[in-house]
Amino acid sequence: MKAKIDKADKGQEKTQSITRANPKVDQLINDLGAFIKFEKHLVVKMFLEKIKINSSDKSGFNAEKLLAVFKKVHQSAETSEEKSWILSTWKNESTSLEKKALRLARFLAKKYEIPSRVSVEHLKQLLGIIYTDTELNSFISNPQKYIESHSNLSIHQLQVLQFVANDPVFNKLPSINRIVPSNSFIYTPLTAYMAQLKLKDYGSTDALRFTQCINPDFEAEVIEKSKKNYHGPQIIGMGVQSSYDRKSIAQTATQVKKMQMGACHTFAQLAADELLSLIEQGKLSPMHIKIVSHKEGLGSHTFLLINHNSDDLTDLSGALIVDPWAVAMGYRDTYGIFTTTNYPYLAMTTKLECSYDNQAPVVSNQQESSLVQELSHTLSRDRFFQRSTSRNQTEVKLDFKQRTAVEYLTGLMKYADNTLGNAIKKDLMIKLIDAVKNKDLSPEKAINQATLAIYARSIEKNEHGYSWKGKTSIDDESILPIVNSESMLKYWYTYFSDSTGTDAKKGQVKNPLDLAMIEKIVNSLDKTEDHEFSSNSKMEHKI
Repeated sequence: MKAKIDKADKGQEKTQSITRANPKVDQLINDLGAFIKFEKHLVVKMFLEKIKINSSDKSGFNAEKLLAVFKKVHQSAETSEEKSWILSTWKNESTSLEKKALRLARFLAKKYEIPSRVSVEHLKQLLGIIYTDTELNSFISNPQKYIESHSNLSIHQLQVLQFVANDPVFNKLPSINRIVPSNSFIYTPLTAYMAQLKLKDYGSTDALRFTQCINPDFEAEVIEKSKKNYHGPQIIGMGVQSSYDRKSIAQTATQVKKMQMGACHTFAQLAADELLSLIEQGKLSPMHIKIVSHKEGLGSHTFLLINHNSDDLTDLSGALIVDPWAVAMGYRDTYGIFTTTNYPYLAMTTKLECSYDNQAPVVSNQQESSLVQELSHTLSRDRFFQRSTSRNQTEVKLDFKQRTAVEYLTGLMKYADNTLGNAIKKDLMIKLIDAVKNKDLSPEKAINQATLAIYARSIEKNEHGYSWKGKTSIDDESILPIVNSESMLKYWYTYFSDSTGTDAKKGQVKNPLDLAMIEKIVNSLDKTEDHEFSSNSKMEHKI
């Protein structure tokens, strides 16, 4: 059941799919509605005070002065309907000047954000994550423990929980009433590692060029740091690139750390290198990392998207923004991690282009040229749409071991695509299938490498082939049917006997295999198998 807040602008919050079995959640929703109504009233009051200042004299509202205010608002109105409303409101002779001023204040307030907009939006997202009293009470009693024990939630959801738990607006609501020590700070694993970068100590090399992007609360400090001496050699030739690779990202990150300064695109590479390294070391769970740039002339800006799992860069919902440059420009509270709700440069999230994707296959310039030449050759021979009659393209007959491997690899390919959403792992499985069919790789070797790669914490593709590092958690039971096919069980029994000394006949191997047994397999393969594959690999001897 999910509690959804609708019609917040009317002050009465309604819910869907919620019952009286969760009175605390109900009360939280009511408190949030009352808070929104209160802040909207404050905005109306603010505009009314401004109107009074500009249209009053000693005796109260002055008709001529108030008319001047109405005319000014009328001129700036965006639609004909708005202009008509302003005009009719002023001409209504039965309405007092005081009521006209109040109505105008309400009109202006509708276009103005409430002061706690970010808090309210994150609270609404919270109610999409936690929607029972049991879960809410657990979160309130110990937010840090709740975050650490709910790894099943997305990285975006965990970050929302962190933002809410540290937000005084949430903690002071009557239904929450949570007393928070002044030195308390709730954090996600991502925040903990970003904090270790100590980004607030870095300077922005282009702060003076983009003064409008500086947090006013820290303007003097940001400008002062932008003028400091470099701690190392300046980065040469590091303008915004159309594409990056892992090696160049690491090199740039090293220089930024030495200098303790950077621009947005070098800061983005610093963060990317840090996160990729942590994933490779097994300290962070695998995540989808993209370096993207907002292209708008001199207003271009580069940052990271975390777990943006589609090709649509106009929709950033569910993704996190990591922007160390924002920290260097004074937006420090979140250690460079943002949702689209609290990102200070939301206008720069449009017209995005991706220049690095850790889950996208990398094609070198040499490969790209080769592909273009091959395509041109095929087209020039007018055979692109013709059915081949070559005798060499006969059906490939597979033996039992090849069929077993191909069926298993096909299952893993679909798993990589549909469950993991990892394009590189999917691509590797396709290449392994081809290698088995062409007898370039033994079925045993292909099965072992595929099993190890599918559980790799990080994987990359370059012009030489594929390489992977580390191991991810083995906790997804949806892979079990692929591993436990009849032919694969026979293979695993043999593998356990030959490689681990475990005797299946004595009941030491479970039938079917469970996740614990798969973990034993992966741990064994991690010690014995190569962590790379090249399509140029030669056939090794068969067992």
